[in-house]
Amino acid sequence: MKRLASKLRYLWALAFALALMPTLAQAASANELSLDGVNYLHRWSKNGQNEFTPPAESDLSRWTDMITLNVIDKVSDGEKLAELANRILGPVNI
Repeated sequence: MKRLASKLRYLWALAFALALMPTLAQAASANELSLDGVNYLHRWSKNGQNEFTPPAESDLSRWTDMITLNVIDKVSDGEKLAELANRILGPVNI
């Protein structure tokens, strides 16, 4: 039962990521984000990795709240996202 729940969470996360792909790509190029009522400022980007912290947390060596968005240019549709997820997490068999 735990295994099924884990797989369902994986599929839900994959579907959620697919739905958010355009929004995440736009967010990665933003200077500010807001998530669940918390504002985040862009702090650093390199090779598709984009990091955001709240305004009071400007020191990246001492943060307690951070959002990291990884943009992988090769992933442009749901099939490629699923392939990437399978390479990272391993295939999901339900």
